[in-house]
Amino acid sequence: EGRDGEWMFDLSSGSLKPWKEWLESLRIVAAGDFTGGVSADCDPAALVFIGVDINGEVFVLDVYVRRVMPSELIRKGYELSELWRADAIVWEDYGVQNAWASVALDESRKLRDAGRYAPFVLDTHKRNYTQDKPTRAMFTLEPLFRNRHIRLLREADFTMADGTKLTPIPTPHRAYHNELKRQIDTCTDKGCSGHDDALDALEMAVRVSGRRGKWNAKKPPADEGDRIIEEWREAATKKSQQEEAD
Repeated sequence: EGRDGEWMFDLSSGSLKPWKEWLESLRIVAAGDFTGGVSADCDPAALVFIGVDINGEVFVLDVYVRRVMPSELIRKGYELSELWRADAIVWEDYGVQNAWASVALDESRKLRDAGRYAPFVLDTHKRNYTQDKPTRAMFTLEPLFRNRHIRLLREADFTMADGTKLTPIPTPHRAYHNELKRQIDTCTDKGCSGHDDALDALEMAVRVSGRRGKWNAKKPPADEGDRIIEEWREAATKKSQQEEAD
């Protein structure tokens, strides 16, 4: 907050933009990581929302980490998706969680049928699950952190060169942002010290976001049929390019 309104200030680039204008320029993708229960010995569930700008920079917009049943995580995921106007969401569908991912997909269809907002549901690209979770997270995220392509929520005030003081916007989920930071700080190729669910959700969101930069405001396909056609078109293009190379 500052300069009579809400602004987005990127410490890395030094750019300052009106918050709403900046937010509308992002491709927003969410990911949900389910848990098996709500008892103290269960891992918490997690939701992470990221925004990817036209240059491929990743901004962590929102984090939710609680021990809730999958049905409650699905409800919360679509509630936050409407708040952030998320373009797409991906749900963990590995192993026993596959049934809940199907429930989440059905719920998105019901929301649309009722005239409610619902993001496009993406596939998790399950072939990546041949890697264990620590390896998968390191493979996807480590290059981005190393090159400072992921931005996390700032907690302290910042004073610009002209004396303007910027104050972080209050967020009810600051504790969850801090939990994600803790998981990032303690993660190695052997795993995290404690829970890793928020980090796993961040990895999923980044992996399916199509983060390559210069995405030209491309939105997800309108429905499942369009997605399949687009995948076929991409496969045909790659095959054609390969044949020309041969």
